[in-house]
Amino acid sequence: MITATPRIDYHVVPQGQFWAVRQEGALSIERLAMTKAEAIGYGIEHAREGQVSLVIHKKNGQFQQVWSYDGATLPY
Repeated sequence: MITATPRIDYHVVPQGQFWAVRQEGALSIERLAMTKAEAIGYGIEHAREGQVSLVIHKKNGQFQQVWSYDGATLPY
């Protein structure tokens, strides 16, 4: 019997005056960045390695964009 490993996407979220990268469902922060661009760069690197998605949020917490690195869809 083969069991699939659960997919754990990465999220770029506002964290006070900073931006955080965290794995979906995790309470701890994977990385805290000064800028959104820096957090996105870190998130892209790890999403590519894990072949998962990177979910980018706006400053108000709403979804802004989703980039998938699972081979199905890639960002422009």
